[in-house]
Amino acid sequence: MRNLSYKESIRIHCDAYLSDVVKSLKAFELNGAPVINDQNKVIGFISENDCIKAMLKSNYYRDDPVTAADIMFDGSNIN
Repeated sequence: MRNLSYKESIRIHCDAYLSDVVKSLKAFELNGAPVINDQNKVIGFISENDCIKAMLKSNYYRDDPVTAADIMFDGSNIN
């Protein structure tokens, strides 16, 4: 059984580009990570699924570069 009690933690800065977020999650074999601001305060969470959705949308509409802050879950859409 794999040891789930230790996993090197990372934090994603809110200004990180989507491509960098994906690279970080892949490098650390994570499904998601907390998103922090300039004061190192956790302001949200970004998941692998968030990234996939954003990449599909961005490629389809040829949008400007996407940052972690654009797609992170911050709890504001909870009813």
